[in-house]
Amino acid sequence: MGKEVDARDGSLRWQASITDMKEVAADEIIKKLYPGAVTIQVGGNLADELKNGNEWNLEPPAIDEMVADINAGAVNFRVDHSKLTTGVAGKMLTAKRVDTPQGIRIPYTAEITTANPDVAIPILKGYVKGVSMSADPKRVGCSVCGKEGWPFSCSCKGRHLSVKSLKMIECSVTPDPAYKDGRATLAPLSFTAAMDRMVASMSQGATSMTEDEETKRRTEELKAMAEKLGFEVKAKADPLAETKAALEARNKELEAMKAELEKLKAGQQQAPPPPSAPGKPGSAAPPTNAGQDKKEEELSLEAQMKQTPDECFKTAFNLMRKQAGYEPLTG
Repeated sequence: MGKEVDARDGSLRWQASITDMKEVAADEIIKKLYPGAVTIQVGGNLADELKNGNEWNLEPPAIDEMVADINAGAVNFRVDHSKLTTGVAGKMLTAKRVDTPQGIRIPYTAEITTANPDVAIPILKGYVKGVSMSADPKRVGCSVCGKEGWPFSCSCKGRHLSVKSLKMIECSVTPDPAYKDGRATLAPLSFTAAMDRMVASMSQGATSMTEDEETKRRTEELKAMAEKLGFEVKAKADPLAETKAALEARNKELEAMKAELEKLKAGQQQAPPPPSAPGKPGSAAPPTNAGQDKKEEELSLEAQMKQTPDECFKTAFNLMRKQAGYEPLTG
């Protein structure tokens, strides 16, 4: 059997012979090599019988051949019709022709397994919602007169290429599908009864699920995927709680400044009066306004208690300058 070996660069690799690999499930090998790989099931509507943006349409027999090729497991799922091995992201799983009052619909499901966030994120987040098919046409003709052959051998007006028979090559996720206006869609699906739900919806004449159902389903899918990968789903930060915490911190600062002013007020009230200057014999000491000064000082301290933090800082700074023999700053 295969075994884990440590490479020189410290990474973990899986070493197995071709014979051994037949005995080991592919998912187990992927899990060992790429722990971050995810498998996403997607689905939507693949095409219809009307003309697309590339000026051709599928006739019902060609649609039946497309469905048969997909259900036979012969169609892989790529990224932007890549012709490289690295561009193969998964495979088509199921498809079905559904005749509705609005025309033919082809609901499908596909599986994508990737460790590349450039592929997984746009699909999981719904940034890319288009799907495109690629096929080899076996029989084509004029959409007006039905005469087969290419180039056209008729002169019908308003004609376009009509595909009567084909062989499927691949389907791709793409941001710019040939079938516009939501006629070829792709979205992440839940892993249970996805096909049955979509077929039932289309059989009733709807082309897709409602927006609310799709949003709810996608949210549940993303949450389950995040938990599977070990990510912690955190709630968004509460701006009101942050503002409240900042105000409480500022209130503590103001309370501390208030306490300092109270101490300053108490110290000024307890300080002894300065000695009076000696006068001449028989002369009276010059009159003083001690009571008025004290009242003004109390009013000043009371006003300081009502100041804003910036005003308090300016008052304290001017008091320090005054005590040091400098004039207070104004303005």
